[in-house]
Amino acid sequence: MMNIRTGHFGLISQLDAIAAAGYDSAELHVWEIMNFDNAQYAIALQKVRDCGIPCCVFNNPLPMDIRINDDSFVFTYYKEYMKRAVDRMAKMGARYVNFGNGRTRRIPEDGDMAEAVGRNMEVIGMLCDLAAEANITVMLEPIGTTITNFVTTISEAYMYVQRLGKSNLKTMVDYRWFINVEGYSYAELEKYAKFVVHAHIDYPLSILPQRIDPTVSDGHDYSHYFEALERMDYDGILSIETNFHPNFEQDIRSGMALLNKYGVPSISR
Repeated sequence: MMNIRTGHFGLISQLDAIAAAGYDSAELHVWEIMNFDNAQYAIALQKVRDCGIPCCVFNNPLPMDIRINDDSFVFTYYKEYMKRAVDRMAKMGARYVNFGNGRTRRIPEDGDMAEAVGRNMEVIGMLCDLAAEANITVMLEPIGTTITNFVTTISEAYMYVQRLGKSNLKTMVDYRWFINVEGYSYAELEKYAKFVVHAHIDYPLSILPQRIDPTVSDGHDYSHYFEALERMDYDGILSIETNFHPNFEQDIRSGMALLNKYGVPSISR
């Protein structure tokens, strides 16, 4: 039985269901907590504290509809945005924030690539510095080429982690891209294992943007992913990343059953 902790994506309103389904943690969205006014945030904070499981991972520290390399991107404004986001995440118990934001960091095809990469790196560096003050690790996520052209493989993520030299900058992996992206390989995963601090999984053949829970009956063989995680002695959180739920409570229990099948236990509830 693998020493992996489980997580599931969700909203504040779904925390109790995630806990009841036997997950070790819930993974939340920065956009949601940043959309709360102070009174709403106070209510959400109490729900996090009452749900019985930690919310130690948050996703996408910038709004999804902005672009770092657009002229409209104002560094001082978004530095303050990220500072406020870090403060809110930290109060909710965050230990990791995933810098996904694939389209946000995309490099314009008709621009100066070096300048565009520099702008991305400046933002990631700012986030690392802000997060370090709250003891939060930033994860630079390799994302498929259908979404971004900046950091699409584990080795590329490692290169930028080394280039920035921030002690709280690591990387993470998403099962979907092992199936759908050339160059995203299990050999890389094991080579850079010590820099991988988080992992995602969903049913990889769903058509984006729809992401659904993996299930025992979906006909897909997930064994290579779990075998690789076991070989690298991965002991972090494996979160199910989904955004489409005909029946949330039933779906997340089906996801848990899939994890159980591959030797990842649910917590007893």
